[in-house]
Amino acid sequence: MFDIACLLLVLGSLGAQARPQYDNYNTLSYISGADAQATILEEENKPNGGLGNYRYKYTTSNGISQSEEGLFEPGVEPETGIMEVSGSYSYVDPSGLTRTVTYTAGVDGFRAQGDDIPTPVPTQYPLPAVPPRDGAGATAREGGAGVPGFSG
Repeated sequence: MFDIACLLLVLGSLGAQARPQYDNYNTLSYISGADAQATILEEENKPNGGLGNYRYKYTTSNGISQSEEGLFEPGVEPETGIMEVSGSYSYVDPSGLTRTVTYTAGVDGFRAQGDDIPTPVPTQYPLPAVPPRDGAGATAREGGAGVPGFSG
């Protein structure tokens, strides 16, 4: 009985050590290497001041940057209005290439552009152009003259 209790105690302590560690913000700490030591090189934050407009940007030492601007146009009613947002972000991918995505969001929805964003496969294709045939190209509607296998 004592052996089983000791075994359970050892197994329980091993399981406790395998759990992920959390920082003060209760998020999983998974960043390592140069990213864990990244610092903010540039930062700007212009809050809206109650008008709905804003602008911010930042750049970090590990190649990450983001900027965004939001413009609010009030509507007739206090609850209505249009918010137009535009921005971009960049990061360095594992192969060392800097990837940049630009985006807008507003009345037309969210639209992003970037070299590494997949493009959707078209669902409609144009019909191929059919070259005209010379005089022997009559169809069945035209009486079938010149159509092989048709006697009309």
